[in-house]
Amino acid sequence: MIADRSFDIRVMTDFLQRNDGAFTRPLSQTLKEQGQTLEDYAEKLCRMGTVAYETDGDAIMGVVIGYTQNLPEDNGSYITQVVTDPKYRRRGVCKRLLAEYFDFCREQNISYVWLTTGVDNHSAQATYEGCGFVLAPCANEKMVKYIYRIR
Repeated sequence: MIADRSFDIRVMTDFLQRNDGAFTRPLSQTLKEQGQTLEDYAEKLCRMGTVAYETDGDAIMGVVIGYTQNLPEDNGSYITQVVTDPKYRRRGVCKRLLAEYFDFCREQNISYVWLTTGVDNHSAQATYEGCGFVLAPCANEKMVKYIYRIR
């Protein structure tokens, strides 16, 4: 499902809290160093982002969160978070959510989608490449950048 700038902040905060350890580096630690709280970050994602999500009853299995408004001149969307609850990994959740996000971007006439991941996150890299992303130049040597062309 897609929630465009309307996802429930409490649900997002709870999901990110429960999956803090699923990040390469705990999200809570990164946010703390930036002077942010998890609640503030969740509020920003829900207010400004487009959230593709899948549930299993009341539980969120995974999310893909990106920005589809106020895009740069070349009309590219940035995906800021791709998170699958560890209990639901290796079930195609991420691939389905990315496909749904791409469909939404296509409807919005977005040209391409880009994201980054850590150079050591080989599992994510394989997933992104399997979904059609291609490597792009990246100025940060600790990150790998991928682009998916919508049209």
